[in-house]
Amino acid sequence: PILKDKDRMEAALRASSAEWVSVRLPRIIDGPEMPLRVSPDGRGIGFSITAASTARFLLARATGAEFLRETPSISN
Repeated sequence: PILKDKDRMEAALRASSAEWVSVRLPRIIDGPEMPLRVSPDGRGIGFSITAASTARFLLARATGAEFLRETPSISN
C-alpha cells in the first residue's frame, strides 16, 4: 500500500502546476552531515542517510530551483 500511495502522490504532483520536489529517502540515522549521493533514478544510492544530511538537502530544495518537478533519491 505504501508504494501505491507514493505512486498516486507523485502522479498528482506531476499533474499539478505546483512547484515541487519529491525526495526519496532511505533509512534516516543519527550522525553528522556527510557527503551526499544524489540520483535521479535511484541507482547507486546507499541504504541510509544521516538526519543532518537529509536536513541540508531538504532545506536547499525549499530555497532553490534544482530538481524542480523531479523525484531525486539521496543517501550518504
